[in-house]
Amino acid sequence: MTLLSDILKELRELLVKSPIRYEIDRPFSVADYIRNAIAVYGRKAIHIVLSKYGCRSRELAILAQVLHRALYSLMNYPQLFYFWDYKVQEEYERICRK
Repeated sequence: MTLLSDILKELRELLVKSPIRYEIDRPFSVADYIRNAIAVYGRKAIHIVLSKYGCRSRELAILAQVLHRALYSLMNYPQLFYFWDYKVQEEYERICRK
């Protein structure tokens, strides 16, 4: 599996374990809460997966930035998965596999 697919898998596990219930009445639409939950748990998933991969580099913040851009882009355009998967893997290879 690639880095991006591992992050999406971890994100899914975090969302399943999420204590937030979407069935109750809210002043805003459920989509706003779901998008915010994906953003919050996405950052947590990125942190968990990068710590599992054990990459120690000064440029790790650049990789995290690319992962955040990919996650936020995939929320609106899921058809770009393979584009972001290639871009993230390329950046990971450049930074962590020197």
